[in-house]
Amino acid sequence: MVGGLCFSPLVTLYITPVYYAYMEDFSRWLTRRRKRGWGPRPPAFAAAIGLVSVFCGAVNCPIASVILSIELFGSGGLVYFAAACALSYLLSGYCGLYSSQTILYSKLKAEFINVHTHE
Repeated sequence: MVGGLCFSPLVTLYITPVYYAYMEDFSRWLTRRRKRGWGPRPPAFAAAIGLVSVFCGAVNCPIASVILSIELFGSGGLVYFAAACALSYLLSGYCGLYSSQTILYSKLKAEFINVHTHE
């Protein structure tokens, strides 16, 4: 209870504005890169990357998420979908949507951990 009361203002007042500031800088960087020869990316493509990364973070299944993204949106953005899934998988922790899912190895170290996602 107390952790939620401390964490919620931290997220609302600090982390969210910092996130948006970094995303604005990233957007400006992408705009500069597009002028150098990268083709423009439609907003629907960014939405597709967001959908795939949220799905991957919820289910903790990066390979299935990449395959699903190829089935839904085509293979043109495979590198972007894979990068988004990898980042989402690493940041999602050891919680997942499926109660019977077991994560056997640590996401950051080469060690056996055998963690159930709903414990």
